[in-house]
Amino acid sequence: MNIQKNNVFISWQSQESRLWHVVGNLDYDGESYTFRYTNGSKKAKNDGFTPFQGMDDLDRTYTSFQLFPLFQNRVLSKRRPEYPRFISWLRLNDHATEMDLLERSNGIKITDNLQTFSRLKVNEVGEFDCCFFVHGLSHRSEEAKEYVNNLSVGTELLLQHEPENDYDSHATLVLSPMEEGSKMKLGYCPRYLSADISHLLNNNTESMVFTVESVNESAPIHYRLMCRLKGKVKSDFDPSSLDRDEFEFVQEIGYA
Repeated sequence: MNIQKNNVFISWQSQESRLWHVVGNLDYDGESYTFRYTNGSKKAKNDGFTPFQGMDDLDRTYTSFQLFPLFQNRVLSKRRPEYPRFISWLRLNDHATEMDLLERSNGIKITDNLQTFSRLKVNEVGEFDCCFFVHGLSHRSEEAKEYVNNLSVGTELLLQHEPENDYDSHATLVLSPMEEGSKMKLGYCPRYLSADISHLLNNNTESMVFTVESVNESAPIHYRLMCRLKGKVKSDFDPSSLDRDEFEFVQEIGYA
């Protein structure tokens, strides 16, 4: 399965507050790449964020015919012997583009605190469909990790809003199905999707199904469990209710 993405957002985590901020957007039009900072970057500056090397001005638009080094360094080369196994974890194939890899892998590097992702979108007929890796599994019990390793593709899991979470009021838990009266915490939806997902959970959907897309027992823990969220919103759903300032582009200042 390939996704042919041409647009991803960049999220940055503060080492001080541990909060995630959406700070930029990367777009590919088939010929050139464009990077722009979002309004979230200005708020993030108060939390320790500094602009990326070579892209020092938050108010400018950056273009290149080659993928910017910041992102190229997050794409595993097809020449690497582990590449076939890596794309199998991502549920992609040999035709995957660099943007596909950035979207699905989240561009994770253990040496920094950035992740790339695609927003959850509702299409013109009110449907949504997105895949993501469950976060926080490394902090769960050994019992939960073993439970995940034994899950089957297509198994339906549960989502539950956790408004009392200290770090994210939109935090959304991923739970096992009800078994003998109890639900096991398996992790969380990614923070950069949590506001949209919790909003849809709040009686805005006509239907919603959350299932296991893949289980990669041999993968690093952050690539262990991929899930798929599909559904349809109610007929009176307002798409603008998903708009948030941190995703909007910084107003560009004119340059001579």
